[in-house]
Amino acid sequence: MNCEQLILGNIITLDTNKMFAEAMAVKEGRIVYLGSEEIARTLCDENTQILDYEDNVIYPGFIDSHCHGLLAGQRLVWECDLKPGESMEDYMELLKEYIEKYPDRDCYKGSGWAFYDKPKASMIDSVCADKPVILTSIDNHSVWINSIALKECRIDKEKAKELGYDLVHVDEEGNPTGWLSETATNIVREVYKVTVEEMKEGILAWQDFAFSQGLTAVGEALVDILEDGEEAYHELNKEGKLKLRTFAYYSGAKLLKENNLYGLSDNIIELSERVDSDYFKIAGAKIILDGVVEAHTAYLKEEYTDKPGHYGILNINEQETLDKHVLLLNEKGIPVHTHAIGDGAISMIVNSYEKAELETSNFDIRNSVCHLQYMDESDFKRFADYNIIAVVAPLWVPIDHTLFDNEVKYLGVDRAWNCYPIKALEDAGATLCFHTDYPGSRSIDAAEQIYSAVKRRNPNMGPETVKNPEEAISAYSSILASTLNCAYLWREEDNLGTLAIGKIANATVFSDDFLRAEELNKIEDIKLVATIVDGEEVYRNE
Repeated sequence: MNCEQLILGNIITLDTNKMFAEAMAVKEGRIVYLGSEEIARTLCDENTQILDYEDNVIYPGFIDSHCHGLLAGQRLVWECDLKPGESMEDYMELLKEYIEKYPDRDCYKGSGWAFYDKPKASMIDSVCADKPVILTSIDNHSVWINSIALKECRIDKEKAKELGYDLVHVDEEGNPTGWLSETATNIVREVYKVTVEEMKEGILAWQDFAFSQGLTAVGEALVDILEDGEEAYHELNKEGKLKLRTFAYYSGAKLLKENNLYGLSDNIIELSERVDSDYFKIAGAKIILDGVVEAHTAYLKEEYTDKPGHYGILNINEQETLDKHVLLLNEKGIPVHTHAIGDGAISMIVNSYEKAELETSNFDIRNSVCHLQYMDESDFKRFADYNIIAVVAPLWVPIDHTLFDNEVKYLGVDRAWNCYPIKALEDAGATLCFHTDYPGSRSIDAAEQIYSAVKRRNPNMGPETVKNPEEAISAYSSILASTLNCAYLWREEDNLGTLAIGKIANATVFSDDFLRAEELNKIEDIKLVATIVDGEEVYRNE
């Protein structure tokens, strides 16, 4: 048997049966030998490709358990990047430059703005008043549009009153300001649709970017956030162009709007049977239970500090309805992946998971909750007791004064300081998976994620960014949360997450070992060297 690739370096397998190796032999995308270089070379011939990483460290392929490849692709290819801006005025200057670069477009889109001030249509009108402009916030939970887009979307006083002022923000006279949140943003997406071909181009750009950040697999957190998003992935896969393994969650928003809970589970099963393959799978159902703190839409048990009597919003208001929704899915063997930011929303979905698992007697359904910004301490142990997987974002932990100052204003100092628990969940026995929510984060850098989890601070800034260091976890726990635990989330532990004979040859190569670097306090110095998918190098950091 001759191998097709021979991969050499300091291999850390994360397989407890054989933690270290010198060489990995690969045939047809899977590992056929793992051990000494001398023996591995006997499996080679003149056609074997040798990838020698010398003293660099080879880990199992890194995974982001929850991100938005569809949105990231659009931002990479079709949208104005607003992330570099540090004020609303900066955003308008970036938009102006973008319009000057692409003067012939009928509609302008951008993304990545933060809440430096309340967004207003008039700000965009001063730059572009004759064409619609749609700007998505960095957290994906708000859009900022100009006056002509408000008109084309038919969002007026009456519509704002109908939807509610938490979703369509208005001025003192009740006129929409151009700032829409949560489900109200769907109106804009329905009017300004993205074609399948545009999505495919974006996905390929996203794939290249993900590889350049060390990722070999990702969770597509809401594949129907763009209409026909699943079809774009499916077509690319059939064309042989998709190599970034993608595990997608499907919300069935149209069915839910019709209150067709029974139809949703059948729809997910039919979709899975039609599209599931080596590189694209439907991983489960997505529930977006609440919103985000910065828009006052995260659902809290205690009122917002700056808005007495306001607790946020829920997309499913009744516990009984949520229980029924989860049970119908779990009964069909469909795991549920829930967006929950506030402690009120988190407790609700944990209640539903608990009831469903007891009803079905299935404690291995692998339901999960993502984001987990502010939690009630009583819920930590329930994650372990009911095998609920905690999908956490270490990149959101450090103090970023744009966001943290708002958290303090909206939640108070104590709640703001205790946001984003990780160690408490680990200590309670919960399985942790890392995610970035990209492009909801400014980065998907693997080394930065591990640094943030271990140090609870930003590696690019000073110690003033440290937040609640008691919630720090080890580098080893962080690596597991970026590899094996993510594979476990999707029942892929027999294929991904560790390096072992018979498994897919996905690997991420770094300049040093995170465990050694943790001891030397040098995690921030680690650099990505290469990304390997199916034994082939898909990215090299030259």
